[in-house]
Amino acid sequence: MVQLYLDVPSTLDKAAKTFEALRECTYATKSLGSSGQTEIMTCDCGKTAGSDEVMCGDNSDCINRLTSIECIGDRCGCSGDCGNRRFQRHQHAQVDVFGAGPKGFGVRALADIKADGFIYEYTGEVVDQARFLRRKRQYEQQGITHFYFMMLQKDEFIDATLKGSIARFCNHSCSPNAYIDKWVVGPKLRMGLFAKRDIAAGEEITFDYNVDRYGAAAQPCYCYEANCTGWLGGKTQTNGLALPPLVADALGLTIEEEEEWQSQFPKNQKRKDLDAELAESLPVKPLDVQDVSRLMAALMQQKAEPWLSRKLVDRIFVSQDQSVHIEVMRMHGYEIFASLLTLHNAEEKLAEKVLQTLACWPQMTRNKISSSKIEGVVKGIAESAEDSGVQEQARELLDAWSALQMAYRIPRRERDASKDAASETETTASVPDSPKPTPVSRNTQARLPPGWEQKTSSNRTVYYINAKTQETSDRVPDQRELKRLREVQRELEAEKEREAARQALLREEREKQAEILDKIIADAVAAEVINVEAESTPPSSVPTPGEDTPHGSKKPVSLQKRYTILLAKYVPKIVWRYEPQLGRDRCKRHAHDIVRLLVEKELKRENLEVPDELTDERKKKVRHFVVPYMEKALAHYLKKGKRVADGKPSDLTAKRQKA
Repeated sequence: MVQLYLDVPSTLDKAAKTFEALRECTYATKSLGSSGQTEIMTCDCGKTAGSDEVMCGDNSDCINRLTSIECIGDRCGCSGDCGNRRFQRHQHAQVDVFGAGPKGFGVRALADIKADGFIYEYTGEVVDQARFLRRKRQYEQQGITHFYFMMLQKDEFIDATLKGSIARFCNHSCSPNAYIDKWVVGPKLRMGLFAKRDIAAGEEITFDYNVDRYGAAAQPCYCYEANCTGWLGGKTQTNGLALPPLVADALGLTIEEEEEWQSQFPKNQKRKDLDAELAESLPVKPLDVQDVSRLMAALMQQKAEPWLSRKLVDRIFVSQDQSVHIEVMRMHGYEIFASLLTLHNAEEKLAEKVLQTLACWPQMTRNKISSSKIEGVVKGIAESAEDSGVQEQARELLDAWSALQMAYRIPRRERDASKDAASETETTASVPDSPKPTPVSRNTQARLPPGWEQKTSSNRTVYYINAKTQETSDRVPDQRELKRLREVQRELEAEKEREAARQALLREEREKQAEILDKIIADAVAAEVINVEAESTPPSSVPTPGEDTPHGSKKPVSLQKRYTILLAKYVPKIVWRYEPQLGRDRCKRHAHDIVRLLVEKELKRENLEVPDELTDERKKKVRHFVVPYMEKALAHYLKKGKRVADGKPSDLTAKRQKA
C-alpha cells in the first residue's frame, strides 16, 4: 500500500540552507557534458489548424521526444508552442521537501504526476574522473554519508553535494516510483527524474541508487519495501557485469536473460575486461517498430563501450522488417550513426556493422544524408580504415549515395481539426486546462537570401519561395546551405549533360560502324551474286547494248547490277537474324540466293527505273518474301538435324528442337 505524507510539515526552507541551488549544471571544463551532437536535430511536427493540442506533447509522435532529445530554437516546425522543452523551461512537477525520518530529507509530490512525467532536473557541478575521485576522498574525510554523485557519462559525474537542485534529496527505494533518464538538450547531456508510474499527491518520490548513484561506504537501506536488499552504497552500486538499464531495455533483454548471460563469466568480472568472444555471446533480438525509439535513445547516450553500441546497431541490422529501418531513419538514424562513427573512429567492428546497416536502408533522396553530415564521416573511413573490407563497404555506400538527388520539400498543409472532430463518434470527458508554456519570442520576418520571399498560403501556413527558380521550402532558407545545394544540383545536371553527350557520341559511332558494316556486306553480296550470274549465263545469252532480251525489253547488265546492289542493302539485315540457328556461312548463301531471285523478279518488270532507296512499301514486300523463305530454310535445316558452323547447336536451335 502506498504511504502518503500529506500531513508532514514541509522542511524546504531548512533543506535549502544545506546547499547552493543551481537551475542548471555548471561544468569544470567546457568540454564536459557534451551530447556529441554537432547539428541541431529537428522534428517534423506541425501545428494543426483549430487545435489546442500542444505540439511535441505527451501523446505526440515527435521524433525528438521519442528519442530523448529536446527541440531547440526555431529550427523545428513546432517553434514557440513546443511541449518538448521541459529542461530548457524548467517545467518541473509540483514537489516539496519533508522530513523522512532516518533517511533525512525526502521529496514528495504535491500534485498527482502521470507516468513518464518530468519531475525535476538533477543539477550540480559536472566534473571529470580525476576531480570525482579527489572530491570523493575529501567528502569521506569530512564524514559526509549521503550520496550526491551521479554518473552523467563515461568519466563524467554530476556532483550535487554542495550545489544542485532539490532532486538531490530524493531517497533510494528497492521498489522506486521514479527513474533517472538522460536527455540531449542542444550541445549538452542533461539528467532528469521521471515518474516510473502514476504518482499520487503526498507520495514520496524515490529512485534506485543501485543504478546511477555513487557515494561513500555502504549503509543500511530504509525503504522498507518487500524486496529490500538491506544495503546500498559502496564504491559503486552497479554489478560489474550489469548492463545499463537503458541499454538492457533497448536490447529487449529480460532480467532472466541478462542474469543467464552474466553467469557465463567469473565473479568480479567487469564489462570493460570482457573477452571479445564472450562479449559476443550477449543475445541479439530483431527489433520491433514500437521499440525503435528506446533503442535510438540508448544509442544517443551509449558512449562508454563500443561493443555495446555494436550490439544495439546489430539489433537493427538483423531486423528483416523494412518498416523498422524506415522508423530508424526517421528517428535521426543518420545523425546518430554519424555521431557513433565519429566517437568510436578507431573501432572498425562497430564501423563495419554501421556501414552494413546503412546499406540496408531505402534510399530515395540525399536530404537526410546531407543534413546529417554522415557522408564526410564515411569518406574518412573509406580513406583511412585499416581493414580493406571496411574501406570497400564505405566506398560502395558513397557510390550509392552519389547517385541520389536533393529534393525540396513542399510546404505542408495544416490539418483542419474541426473537420476531424466532426467525424469523431465518441465523446471525451472534459479535463481541466493545463498551464500553457510561455511562448518563445521569434522574428515574424526572417532574413532571407536574395531572391527569396516569405509567403502565407490560404490555410495560413508560412512558406518561402524563390521568385526566379520557383523553389519552395517550409523552413527559413539558409544562404550558405542553399548555395551548396545549388552547386551540388548544378554539378549533377552537368554530369547528366556530359553523360548524355557521351551516349550520343557512342550512338553516333555505333551507327557509323553499322553503316560501314552494312555497306561491306551489301557490296560483298552484290559482288558474289553478280559473279554467280556471270558464271552461270552463257556468253551468247548475255545481251549486248541495244539488243532485245528474251522478254522483249532492253535490260543492260548495268541495270541488273544496280538492282543487286539496291536489294543487297536490305536483304542481309533480315537474313542475319537467323545466324544463331543457321550459322554465318549458311546465312550468307541464303542471302545470295534471295537477292538473285529478287533481282530476276525485278528485271521482269516493265518499269526499268532503279530507285536510290527502297520505299517502305517495297521493303514490306521484300520482307514478306524473305521471312517465309528463311523459315522454310530453317525448318529444312532442323529437320535434317544439322549443326551450326562452330559444331555446337545454338540455344535457340535446342529450344526449337524441344518444341
